[in-house]
Amino acid sequence: MNDKSIVFFSLCRMSVNEGGMARNFAVYQEFKDRDALVYNTESTSILNRMMMFFSWWWKLLNFENKKIVITQVCFINIFFPISFFKYHFLANIFKKLLINVANRNSLYIEVNDLIYEQAIDLNIQVSSYAKRFQNMLFSLKGVHFIFASHKMSEFVIENYNCSKENTQVIVNGAPVFEEKENVPAYITIPKDNINFIYAGTLSKGRQIEDMISIFKKTPYNLFLMGIEGDWIKDMELKNVFYLGAFPEPIALKITSMCDYGLIPYDESKHYFNLCYPTKVSFYLSAGLPLFSTPLKETILALKEYGELGIFVPLANWDIFLQSNIDIEKKALLKMNVNSVRDKFTWKYILSHLKLE
Repeated sequence: MNDKSIVFFSLCRMSVNEGGMARNFAVYQEFKDRDALVYNTESTSILNRMMMFFSWWWKLLNFENKKIVITQVCFINIFFPISFFKYHFLANIFKKLLINVANRNSLYIEVNDLIYEQAIDLNIQVSSYAKRFQNMLFSLKGVHFIFASHKMSEFVIENYNCSKENTQVIVNGAPVFEEKENVPAYITIPKDNINFIYAGTLSKGRQIEDMISIFKKTPYNLFLMGIEGDWIKDMELKNVFYLGAFPEPIALKITSMCDYGLIPYDESKHYFNLCYPTKVSFYLSAGLPLFSTPLKETILALKEYGELGIFVPLANWDIFLQSNIDIEKKALLKMNVNSVRDKFTWKYILSHLKLE
């Protein structure tokens, strides 16, 4: 679909090495494919942000009768830095400017995270003005929001005076699996065992240590793939292997060679139940059933597709995995996943993104 009435602003690097950037790139590519007028920057340097701030606001204020889409990461880094909320008069000025833009166009903000709630639950440092920023943003009349999960949308509607009519949900997707992708020769996945894989950032403190501790007591293999995982090489464990980091298409092919995709996020954390991890669609697109904690959004989003995985509280993984994994159950789950895997690609999911 070609639509020159669409204007898209993003902050997106062309290399993808983690889930958040994967979404940014997929949305960027979607609007390129729709032949929209695209403004993108890859740099977050102070000088670049200052230049884009003046240049892009000037463009924004001169558009009329357009469908304008701004990604959240671009919004808070270029158009409306959260630090501005330290000064009430600046916040009020830019709020009025946004309302002016929304009155003359259809304005959409693509929201992939709730930065305030995420920071509280995951102990991430965030601006003290994040809450004030979200209160302003989500209460803006006439602005449309594209959320990355159903539970996130529901939470904002219930807690931020956001109009339900102005929201839609586009969950995270994955690349289309390509059998032809070549896997490096040194990557070997044994066929005589059940192989679990975790694909994602491997910095300490992301339940990675917990997974390693659990799997070293089991007869199964654990493969870890992603950035920041070099520290794992020194652990010398017989059934835990660090594969390295790879471009998405190759990572997807390697993932397809395993049996279960792991999602170890702590189900007691409120934010993990609000978000839809990119890993969910990534594993399913690769043809893998999930082995996951019972995250509310994940279970809700997959409900219509039947049984696509095993959901066990993190505290019970140890006991569950020390018993035998049911081979027949694995085969059934694999068959179910293969029947719907195409519905978890970015191509399919983003085809449902509607602009009025």
